[in-house]
Order: sequence, then C-alpha cells, then structure tokens
Amino acid sequence: MISATPVGSATVAGPVSTGAARRGPAIPSAIFGVLLLLFVELMFFSALFSSYFVIRRGRIEWDMPKTVQLPVLEAGFNSLVLVLSVVFLFLAGRALKQGAGELAQVGLKTRMKARMNVTRAQILGALFVAFQAWFAYRLVGAGMTMTNSLFGACFYLIVGAHALQIVAGLLVMTNLSLKIEGGLAVSTFNALQIFWAFLVAVWLVFYVQIYL
Repeated sequence: MISATPVGSATVAGPVSTGAARRGPAIPSAIFGVLLLLFVELMFFSALFSSYFVIRRGRIEWDMPKTVQLPVLEAGFNSLVLVLSVVFLFLAGRALKQGAGELAQVGLKTRMKARMNVTRAQILGALFVAFQAWFAYRLVGAGMTMTNSLFGACFYLIVGAHALQIVAGLLVMTNLSLKIEGGLAVSTFNALQIFWAFLVAVWLVFYVQIYL
C-alpha cells in the first residue's frame, strides 16, 4: 500500500510502515570515515616513531653534527601556533552547530564568523608549515642532512611526513570553507576538526620526544 504524506510544501510518497521510524547511523559516515583514516595514520606514525627509538637505542653514531643545534624555542613557539589553529577551528565548528542539519540554515552573520575562524586556522597552519621549512633549511645549512646523520634522516622523514599531512588538512579546510555558504553537513566539518586535532597531537608528541 502506497500513501502520500504532506511535509510542509513537499509530498513524500512511500510504503506505510507500522514499525518504528528508520534510524540513522549511530556514527555519521564522514566521522566514521575519518576515524578509519586516523587508525591508518596512527599505525603510520607509530611505525615512524618506533623506527626512531629502535635506531637511536641500537646505534652508537647517532648524535647530530656538532655544528647543529635544534631550534627548541622557535619550534616551541611554532607548536603554539599549531595549537592555536585548533582553537579557531573549534570556534568555527561551534558557530556552525547553531544551525540544525545543514549549515545553510545558519544566518549570514554566523556563517561569516565561522569562515573567518576557519581562515585564521588556515593561516596559522600555513605559518606552521612555513616555519618548519625554514627550520629545515637552517639545519641543512648548518650541516645536518639525511645522508650524513642518522638523526637527520629520521628527523627529516618524520617532519616531512607530518608536514605533508598538514598540507592535506589545509586543502580539505579550504574546500569545506568554500562550501559553508552553500550548505554543508555539520558532521563533515566535525570530521575535519577530529583529523586536525589528531595532527596537532602527533606533532606535540614529536616535539617532546625529539626536541626536548
């Protein structure tokens, strides 16, 4: 039996159901997808860190060249820059959650506020990558390369892999920022927040274990 039920100005046709209404997924697909991605990312970075610790423990010639000194304070400031980007991304997500269902239902002022915070997070993320590139340039100039130091090889591998992930996150951030005006599921933006927070957490572990 087919029935038509008016919903506002629209009409939804379908079979009559005597049971409970069909429930949506317990976890939105965007968030579930990013959780699967983070599992892979966690395995990847765990392998890098494990290699770092195993090589460091088993090799005598591990120390950096004597002419090289890691920019501990500068990298610490850069870490704060990355952490601040998470704060702005959180503020953007909180503003977007004021709408129900789709972000297109959020008022213009709220959308502009959200996009401004996303832009701030993007700028901070880009600054982090730029500072990382500058630090690497200085270290190479001081004599630490991937070929003359085991520490340098591990250092550049981990830093480079993490920087590529940050760049990927910035590209996704740009894409979602452009979609805020037209409408975007809040769960999709939440997935971006989870991914970005994971990258920040990975960097903080790296900073503590290698710089300090």
